[in-house]
Amino acid sequence: MAKPARRKCKICKEWFHPAFSNQWWCSPEHGTKLALERRNKEREKAEKTAEKKRRREEQKQKDKI
Repeated sequence: MAKPARRKCKICKEWFHPAFSNQWWCSPEHGTKLALERRNKEREKAEKTAEKKRRREEQKQKDKI
C-alpha cells in the first residue's frame, strides 16, 4: 500500500496529510479562508470581464454615430 500523499497548506504552507484528494488546506479555518479568497478572485475576474464588455459596447455605440 502506498504512503498517503503529503501536501502543503495553501494558507500557512505547513505539511499535512489530506483526507480527500481535493483538499488543499490543513484545518477548517484555513479551508474557509481559502474558499473566501477563491470566491473574491472569481468575483473580481467576473467584474473585470463585465467592465471590458461594457467598454466594448460603449465603443461600438460611439463608432455607430
